[in-house]
Amino acid sequence: MIFVSHQNGIESNLITGRINALILEDSEEYTYLVETLWNQIHKIEEKLLFYGKENELLDMSKRCDIIFSPRDLSFQNSKISKKLFAYLTEQIQMSGLNDEIIKNHAELLRLMDEVKNISEYTICIEEEYSLSDILKNGGIKLVDPEGSFCEKLIDYAKINYDFLKIDVLFLVGCKAYLKESDYYHLEKWTEYQSITIVLIEKDDNRLPLGINKYIIDKDKCVIH
Repeated sequence: MIFVSHQNGIESNLITGRINALILEDSEEYTYLVETLWNQIHKIEEKLLFYGKENELLDMSKRCDIIFSPRDLSFQNSKISKKLFAYLTEQIQMSGLNDEIIKNHAELLRLMDEVKNISEYTICIEEEYSLSDILKNGGIKLVDPEGSFCEKLIDYAKINYDFLKIDVLFLVGCKAYLKESDYYHLEKWTEYQSITIVLIEKDDNRLPLGINKYIIDKDKCVIH
C-alpha cells in the first residue's frame, strides 16, 4: 500500500503484515497529518491518497480506523452493533430459536397492552419489531476487549475486520502503551491476519529496530 500526503511530503510504502511507522518530528506537520487523517477516515474531507494493489485508490473511510488511546478500543458504536445484530439474527434463524423468541415477545407485548390500559395517561406501544429490534431492546452488545493495550488491540482489530473489513489501523501516539515484547506479538499477529498497522509518532524513541519506518525530520528531510 502507498500512503500519500502531499502537504507533509509523505509517499510511504506501508507493508501489510508488518508494523509501519510514520514519524514527523515537526509539531505542525505532525498535527496537520493527524487532523487530516481523522477527517478523511470520518469522511469530512479528502486530502490524502491511499493506493492498494495495481495502484487502486482505496476508500480510507471503509478500510481504515484511527486509534488514540485504550479508550478507543471499544465495540460500542452503531456500525459494530448493526453488524452484530445481523450476525445474531442469522444464527438465531439457523438454530430454530426464531419462533420461540417471537412467541415470547408477543407475550411481552400483551403485558404491555395491559400497562396501557391501567395508565392514567394516553400512551401508545410500538408493536412492529424486527428480530434486530428485539435483540437491541434486550441490551445485547459485544463485550469490550480486556487485558493489556496489545491484547485489546488484537481483539479489537479482529472484530473490526470480521464485521467491517477494516484492515488498516493508524495508532496515533500509542507507543507509550506498548512494551518492547508487544511489538513481536503484534507483528506476528498482523502477518497472520494480513492487517496493516501504522504508528504515527513525533519521534522514534523506544521504537524497536526492524519496523518499517518513514521519518520526516525537523528540516523536512525524508529518512527511510
